[in-house]
Amino acid sequence: TSSRLIDDPDLGRLEVRTLPLPDTFLRPWGTYTATGTVLVWYVKADDPDDPDWMNLAVVDDDGGNVREIFSGSAPLRPRHNGMRLLPYADGKRVLMSDYILEAEPSLDACEKATLVPLQYPDLVENDPMVMHRWSEPIIAPDNEHICWTTLHAGLGAYNVLGRLRRTENSYVVDDPQLVSTAEWLREDPEQPGYLLPGVIRGGEVKQFACGGAAISLAGTAGRALVDSVLQDLDGPGVRALTLTPGYDETTILSPDESLGIVMTTRFSPATSCAVVGLLPRPYAGVSTAGIAMAAYWYGIGGARKFGAGNIGPALVDLAKATTDRSYLGANLSDPAGEWIYFSPMSWHPDSRRAAWNEGVWGTEDQRRIRLVTALDRAAG
Repeated sequence: TSSRLIDDPDLGRLEVRTLPLPDTFLRPWGTYTATGTVLVWYVKADDPDDPDWMNLAVVDDDGGNVREIFSGSAPLRPRHNGMRLLPYADGKRVLMSDYILEAEPSLDACEKATLVPLQYPDLVENDPMVMHRWSEPIIAPDNEHICWTTLHAGLGAYNVLGRLRRTENSYVVDDPQLVSTAEWLREDPEQPGYLLPGVIRGGEVKQFACGGAAISLAGTAGRALVDSVLQDLDGPGVRALTLTPGYDETTILSPDESLGIVMTTRFSPATSCAVVGLLPRPYAGVSTAGIAMAAYWYGIGGARKFGAGNIGPALVDLAKATTDRSYLGANLSDPAGEWIYFSPMSWHPDSRRAAWNEGVWGTEDQRRIRLVTALDRAAG
């Protein structure tokens, strides 16, 4: 199972291991569910010749008690951004890109699983300038609210919050509203020709937090490159979850919000682009926006394709990560550098176990699900 022990001065002993799965589960990737089981997507050698075919199973996080719950074709509509696995807090449903999977009576005791189409609002579905209806969707802990990032040829990216409603044959989104900044700069009314910077609310959405009153994003808290940030939905607040100068895209907070697992280039000196983040630039969140995508293709896309560097993840104590610029947390990446991080990251409900996915760089067929347990922490 390729396990190792990390002794971290702040987090204690951390056990990192691979989730054992049947040999018939090819190219697996997965995520923790609300009950602490692992939902696994995989292919099998005898699957039909259908590029949209998928298999789903639920397993305990020691690899035991394997329950195959779904096999079938799940074609995505044009302008999608791949398949996603986002289990609901109710333990019965999964947000899966253009579908919501309903399991009866639950995921863990599934006797019947049904894919129900999800229709996004007309403006998102039918605007010819939309490149991807969503780059990431997320589901709230109330099992009702959805938020997603739409990629638009003219506007870049914008975030929409709405309320899901089940119809007879589909889910639809009611009351969609913009929850990101439409303009980063505005004209100074007292000095014509001068611009005033605003608070930048936006970036690719990653997770609902604070009981649903906030969302974590790959955005900016005023520095260069990309920060992981927390944006309030019940107020104007935006605050950084990461302070390192390199490229930090995603922080997934533990259920008790004491720990975070971070997709990051911080442990990859050759590809972190941290030198850009250290350059003193006024209004860096605006002035370096064009560099962020280059840093992504170099530090993330390049590492996955060519193996020059790693993407973490890091396990962090959030109290230190949000206050100490020199704090890096524990490096969970493959020490040999052969395996590279892939999304998603997720947490067990006890707040001491997290999961992420890895693949061998440059290949499509070698995948594994990695788990970390903070052995010295009490359950949240």
